[in-house]
This record gives sequence, structure tokens and C-alpha cells, in this order.
Amino acid sequence: MAGAAGAALLLAACGGGDGGGEEGNASGSSMRLALNQTEDHPSYVALDNFGTYLEENTDGWDIEVFPN
Repeated sequence: MAGAAGAALLLAACGGGDGGGEEGNASGSSMRLALNQTEDHPSYVALDNFGTYLEENTDGWDIEVFPN
């Protein structure tokens, strides 16, 4: 029973998206990340800076970081 539940969760995580294939990736994408840390925490600062770095150095990829 636990194996079936784990498999269902794994497959559910693979769903979604627009079905655009590689064409959808050409224009980039935005990843959303939530933390239970404040804006002053080093993890938030590092991830926020990494999101800025990605946006500047890739074709539209970025990370939206949500603290707290």
C-alpha cells in the first residue's frame, strides 16, 4: 500500500506543464521556491542572488524565492 501511494505521488509530481516540449524551454521558465527563513537568512540571500544570476546569464530562466 505504501509503495502504491509513493508511486502515485511520484507520478503526480511529473505532471503539469504546457506540453511544449523543447520549444517551451527556449524562452526560459520561472521556478518558485519557498523557504521558512527570513530575508536576512544566508539561504534566502544566496538563493535570491542565484535567481538574479540565472536571469542575467540564461535565456529567461529565473527563481522566485518566497521567504517566511
